Amino acid sequence: METAAVLTGIRYQGDNNFIIGIFENNSGEFGGLGNILNPKEGMTYKLTGDWSNHPDFGKQFKFNRYYIDKPIDTNGLYLYLVKNVPGVGPSIANDLIFEFDTDVLKILEEDPQRIVKQINGISLKKAINIQEWLVEEAVDQELMIELMGLLDMPGLRKNLPHDLIQAYGSDAAAILKNNPYIITNFNGTGFLIADKLAICNFEIKPDDFFRIKSAILYCLKQNESGNGSTWMDRSNLWIEFYELTGICAGKFSDGLFELEIDDKIIDDEAGLIASVVTAEKEKFVARKLNGLMGV
Repeated sequence: METAAVLTGIRYQGDNNFIIGIFENNSGEFGGLGNILNPKEGMTYKLTGDWSNHPDFGKQFKFNRYYIDKPIDTNGLYLYLVKNVPGVGPSIANDLIFEFDTDVLKILEEDPQRIVKQINGISLKKAINIQEWLVEEAVDQELMIELMGLLDMPGLRKNLPHDLIQAYGSDAAAILKNNPYIITNFNGTGFLIADKLAICNFEIKPDDFFRIKSAILYCLKQNESGNGSTWMDRSNLWIEFYELTGICAGKFSDGLFELEIDDKIIDDEAGLIASVVTAEKEKFVARKLNGLMGV
């Protein structure tokens, strides 16, 4: 279900971009719950989700996806400028809207020289800062929406797009398209859901090297959590890997080699393999224990 509404207030905002917002449309005011990157009061959002009734807060819309419509009427534009744009207070916002009406955002983004000439109290430096802020904001929101589309699969965390932007910035979408398995670097996202995403949404080939390396690391992690063992015999690792992927032994060996070059695993002479991170933790614990025992 889809509904469009103006964000008029924010009751709660978490670190992961989850908000409880106050929205308003032609049918009145309602609460909205979901993830929005840098939510802006005065902005119109097209929300996709489902309606529910809260015993204390009444009608609410729980959304899992959104699109942005910039404010189109002067009231919405005024609220957006005052609440969000750096250096724009009520007086300047009034002057901007009086002078440029509903074209104000377009002119702020495209023609800072014109702003300086026609609006008292705005220097060229300030006008350029406003222009840069608006452009960066538009790019961030477009990136967030693109990532939400790319990661549109049941089972994935709703704040994963935000995590990707935090980690990779403006390159997040390009990096994800190149290697969907990077999502396994984030808590709560394992190989199985990443593999489903990669094959279904990105059409990654079954013998892709990103898939091979991610599957090997997954098998090692499963051994650590299931058997409590840091190290895994190469032959057992191969069996687990093959049952998971169906990929031949040659490419398995190539994957091990690349992971060792990438300093992700340790492949010792006895044929035992471990992830570097876990092996280093084991060494640290061993040193601590030896220290306590006076060894």
